[in-house]
Amino acid sequence: MRKRKKIFLFVLTFILVAIASLYFIFQNEIARVIEVYSFVNKFDKDAFTQEYSKNYIYNAQKKLNVLYYYLNININFENETIDGTAKITAVRNDKSLTEIPLNFRDGFNIISVKYNNNKVKPAYSNNHITI
Repeated sequence: MRKRKKIFLFVLTFILVAIASLYFIFQNEIARVIEVYSFVNKFDKDAFTQEYSKNYIYNAQKKLNVLYYYLNININFENETIDGTAKITAVRNDKSLTEIPLNFRDGFNIISVKYNNNKVKPAYSNNHITI
């Protein structure tokens, strides 16, 4: 009976040491997840309300067949900024489509927009940009 008790205590100690080690190993990752969650939580939540989403998709967007999205996003937690690149590859389903409206939340600064590798100036309206 004493031998079982020693084995049990040894196994219990081993498990506790393993859990503590895992915590210390992943402590930075756990803190990072909490930091990302609180950073994202600061954003304007009305973007996800029903009122906002009523006009979220334009009919012109339904005339596009999106083949590929490329997103490269960098979050700077110290400055509370987001920097990134979005590349969208799409094909028109309807030849009458002359403008492409894209959903784009206010509060971001667009440095440049290209259409077929040519710089274009987008128009802003109601949380959308039109190319």
